[in-house]
Amino acid sequence: MRRAKRWVSIILSLALCMFMGFTQAVAQAAPEGKAVNVDFTNFEIQNTDHKKANEIYHTSAFLLSMDWDASSYGINLHEGDYFDVTLPDTFKFPNGVTAQDFDLLDPNGNVVAKAHVTPGADENGGTVRATFTKTVENKYNVKGTMYLVAKFNTKKSCP
Repeated sequence: MRRAKRWVSIILSLALCMFMGFTQAVAQAAPEGKAVNVDFTNFEIQNTDHKKANEIYHTSAFLLSMDWDASSYGINLHEGDYFDVTLPDTFKFPNGVTAQDFDLLDPNGNVVAKAHVTPGADENGGTVRATFTKTVENKYNVKGTMYLVAKFNTKKSCP
Protein backbone atom coordinates (compact mmCIF):
# COMPACT_ATOMS: atom_id res chain seq x y z
CA MET A 1 0.00 0.00 0.00
CA ARG A 2 2.83 2.39 0.89
CA ARG A 3 4.56 1.59 -2.36
CA ALA A 4 1.43 2.34 -4.37
CA LYS A 5 0.99 5.71 -2.65
CA ARG A 6 4.61 6.55 -3.33
CA TRP A 7 4.27 5.72 -7.05
CA VAL A 8 1.06 7.74 -7.30
CA SER A 9 2.85 10.69 -5.66
CA ILE A 10 5.78 10.40 -8.07
CA ILE A 11 3.50 10.17 -11.12
CA LEU A 12 1.38 13.15 -9.98
CA SER A 13 4.54 15.19 -9.30
CA LEU A 14 5.88 14.43 -12.79
CA ALA A 15 2.53 15.27 -14.36
CA LEU A 16 2.42 18.57 -12.46
CA CYS A 17 5.97 19.45 -13.56
CA MET A 18 5.12 18.65 -17.19
CA PHE A 19 1.95 20.75 -16.99
CA MET A 20 3.84 23.71 -15.50
CA GLY A 21 6.51 23.44 -18.19
CA PHE A 22 3.86 23.33 -20.91
CA THR A 23 2.03 26.41 -19.63
CA GLN A 24 5.30 28.35 -19.42
CA ALA A 25 6.18 27.37 -22.97
CA VAL A 26 2.76 28.51 -24.19
CA ALA A 27 3.05 31.82 -22.35
CA GLN A 28 6.50 32.45 -23.80
CA ALA A 29 5.36 31.59 -27.32
CA ALA A 30 2.70 34.33 -27.34
CA PRO A 31 4.10 37.30 -29.29
CA GLU A 32 4.27 40.74 -27.72
CA GLY A 33 2.39 43.51 -29.47
CA LYS A 34 4.40 46.23 -31.13
CA ALA A 35 4.03 49.99 -31.00
CA VAL A 36 2.58 51.42 -34.21
CA ASN A 37 2.33 54.98 -35.48
CA VAL A 38 -1.13 56.08 -36.49
CA ASP A 39 -1.97 59.29 -38.30
CA PHE A 40 -4.31 61.75 -36.63
CA THR A 41 -6.31 63.30 -39.42
CA ASN A 42 -8.73 65.50 -37.48
CA PHE A 43 -8.91 66.99 -34.00
CA GLU A 44 -11.98 68.80 -32.75
CA ILE A 45 -13.45 70.05 -29.49
CA GLN A 46 -17.11 69.09 -29.32
CA ASN A 47 -19.94 69.57 -26.87
CA THR A 48 -21.33 66.53 -25.11
CA ASP A 49 -23.87 66.10 -27.95
CA HIS A 50 -20.98 65.35 -30.37
CA LYS A 51 -21.42 68.68 -32.19
CA LYS A 52 -18.57 71.10 -32.91
CA ALA A 53 -18.33 73.49 -29.98
CA ASN A 54 -18.30 77.19 -30.75
CA GLU A 55 -18.23 78.18 -27.11
CA ILE A 56 -17.26 76.29 -23.95
CA TYR A 57 -17.23 77.61 -20.41
CA HIS A 58 -13.96 77.11 -18.56
CA THR A 59 -15.68 74.85 -16.00
CA SER A 60 -17.66 72.73 -18.50
CA ALA A 61 -16.93 69.18 -19.62
CA PHE A 62 -16.48 68.68 -23.36
CA LEU A 63 -15.35 66.04 -25.85
CA LEU A 64 -12.00 65.80 -27.56
CA SER A 65 -12.67 64.10 -30.89
CA MET A 66 -9.64 62.62 -32.66
CA ASP A 67 -9.84 60.79 -35.99
CA TRP A 68 -7.00 58.26 -36.24
CA ASP A 69 -5.87 56.20 -39.22
CA ALA A 70 -3.68 53.08 -39.25
CA SER A 71 -4.32 52.29 -42.93
CA SER A 72 -0.63 52.65 -43.78
CA TYR A 73 -0.05 49.25 -42.11
CA GLY A 74 -2.24 47.47 -44.67
CA ILE A 75 -2.98 43.98 -43.32
CA ASN A 76 0.04 44.04 -40.99
CA LEU A 77 -1.74 45.04 -37.79
CA HIS A 78 -2.12 42.31 -35.21
CA GLU A 79 -3.95 41.73 -31.97
CA GLY A 80 -1.86 43.26 -29.18
CA ASP A 81 -0.27 45.98 -31.34
CA TYR A 82 -0.87 49.39 -29.81
CA PHE A 83 -0.50 53.13 -30.13
CA ASP A 84 -0.12 55.76 -27.44
CA VAL A 85 -1.55 59.27 -27.36
CA THR A 86 0.01 61.91 -25.12
CA LEU A 87 -2.67 64.10 -23.59
CA PRO A 88 -1.70 67.76 -23.03
CA ASP A 89 -1.69 69.05 -19.45
CA THR A 90 -3.89 71.99 -20.47
CA PHE A 91 -6.75 69.50 -20.15
CA LYS A 92 -7.96 67.53 -17.14
CA PHE A 93 -9.17 63.96 -17.45
CA PRO A 94 -10.89 63.43 -14.10
CA ASN A 95 -11.77 59.95 -12.94
CA GLY A 96 -15.56 59.69 -12.87
CA VAL A 97 -15.92 62.15 -15.76
CA THR A 98 -13.52 60.57 -18.25
CA ALA A 99 -13.96 56.85 -18.92
CA GLN A 100 -10.70 55.13 -17.97
CA ASP A 101 -11.38 52.16 -20.28
CA PHE A 102 -13.35 52.29 -23.52
CA ASP A 103 -13.65 50.71 -26.97
CA LEU A 104 -12.42 52.21 -30.22
CA LEU A 105 -14.76 51.49 -33.11
CA ASP A 106 -14.18 51.48 -36.84
CA PRO A 107 -16.66 53.32 -39.13
CA ASN A 108 -18.79 50.13 -39.25
CA GLY A 109 -19.12 49.93 -35.46
CA ASN A 110 -16.68 47.04 -34.94
CA VAL A 111 -14.46 47.15 -31.84
CA VAL A 112 -10.93 47.40 -33.27
CA ALA A 113 -9.09 48.43 -30.10
CA LYS A 114 -9.43 48.71 -26.34
CA ALA A 115 -8.23 52.03 -24.91
CA HIS A 116 -7.03 52.86 -21.40
CA VAL A 117 -6.51 56.39 -20.03
CA THR A 118 -3.73 56.96 -17.51
CA PRO A 119 -4.21 60.50 -16.19
CA GLY A 120 -1.15 62.54 -15.27
CA ALA A 121 -0.48 64.28 -11.95
CA ASP A 122 -3.63 65.85 -10.48
CA GLU A 123 -5.57 64.35 -13.44
CA ASN A 124 -3.90 66.86 -15.82
CA GLY A 125 -2.77 65.46 -19.15
CA GLY A 126 -1.66 61.83 -19.24
CA THR A 127 -1.67 59.11 -21.87
CA VAL A 128 -4.09 56.87 -23.71
CA ARG A 129 -2.94 53.44 -24.83
CA ALA A 130 -5.09 51.85 -27.53
CA THR A 131 -4.45 48.12 -27.96
CA PHE A 132 -5.75 46.51 -31.13
CA THR A 133 -8.10 43.53 -30.92
CA LYS A 134 -8.26 40.42 -33.10
CA THR A 135 -10.72 42.29 -35.35
CA VAL A 136 -7.80 44.06 -37.10
CA GLU A 137 -6.17 40.83 -38.27
CA ASN A 138 -5.96 40.75 -42.10
CA LYS A 139 -8.00 43.96 -42.45
CA TYR A 140 -7.23 46.96 -44.63
CA ASN A 141 -8.12 50.58 -43.78
CA VAL A 142 -8.18 50.29 -40.00
CA LYS A 143 -9.27 53.67 -38.67
CA GLY A 144 -11.75 55.30 -36.36
CA THR A 145 -12.49 58.16 -33.98
CA MET A 146 -11.48 58.44 -30.33
CA TYR A 147 -13.65 60.50 -28.00
CA LEU A 148 -12.43 61.66 -24.59
CA VAL A 149 -14.40 63.65 -22.05
CA ALA A 150 -12.21 66.42 -20.67
CA LYS A 151 -12.24 69.69 -18.78
CA PHE A 152 -9.88 72.63 -18.96
CA ASN A 153 -7.01 72.72 -16.50
CA THR A 154 -7.91 76.19 -15.21
CA LYS A 155 -4.51 76.56 -13.52
CA LYS A 156 -2.77 76.10 -16.86
CA SER A 157 -5.12 77.29 -19.61
CA CYS A 158 -6.99 80.19 -17.98
CA PRO A 159 -5.45 83.36 -16.48
